[in-house]
Amino acid sequence: APVPSGIEPLPKELLDFLEKCLKREANLRWSAEKLQQHPFIQNNAHSESSIAGELLKIRSLVLSK
Repeated sequence: APVPSGIEPLPKELLDFLEKCLKREANLRWSAEKLQQHPFIQNNAHSESSIAGELLKIRSLVLSK
């Protein structure tokens, strides 16, 4: 999907994380335990502001549609 101007693309790790937890089919969706081991969470475990910042970017993208 195209990224609106002025908004940086989201990190690939975050997009992969979201894909894993937002699967429509429950049997394909990762469990909370497995999601905690995802590289996006592991690489940002000590940086709450980084995770919050990325999630706020997503929120603004969703609300702008």
